[in-house]
Amino acid sequence: LADTSQLVRALADHLERIRRESDGRDVIVKFTLTGSGPLYAELSHTGALADLLEAVRDGEEGAEPLVWVAALRNRTSPVLDLDALRGQATLPATLLEKAELLAADEGALRTFAGDAFEDLFTTKSRRKMMEPDGAELLDELAQARDRALAHLASGEDQ
Repeated sequence: LADTSQLVRALADHLERIRRESDGRDVIVKFTLTGSGPLYAELSHTGALADLLEAVRDGEEGAEPLVWVAALRNRTSPVLDLDALRGQATLPATLLEKAELLAADEGALRTFAGDAFEDLFTTKSRRKMMEPDGAELLDELAQARDRALAHLASGEDQ
């Protein structure tokens, strides 16, 4: 998809399919947006997901049965050629190397995440409740890597 208006139309189409299959019952859905492409940059701006959610909900106003979009989660990624970065003597290549080393060593990743999120895990009970599993940590690492690489590639000072 090239822009958010196309994304809103695609989500509206999906909501209509859900409505047809709901047997007349109201439905609550959560969407996770995935893939890589030009929408990544647009969806990464502060407030973009809230604006998108509002546009999708506005398009659903008055539709019966109700299909309520409870949340949108952005798991898109920029278009990156990671193979081209590997082995270069650049900051992005070093960042990629470090991320790949962490991804290959769950213990090191857990230590890194523990240090990074230390302030969130102020009590043992909160740590148990909030600590992500290995797959979630790998997903968060990939998201952080992609966001940092996209920022470095853009040359923007955000």
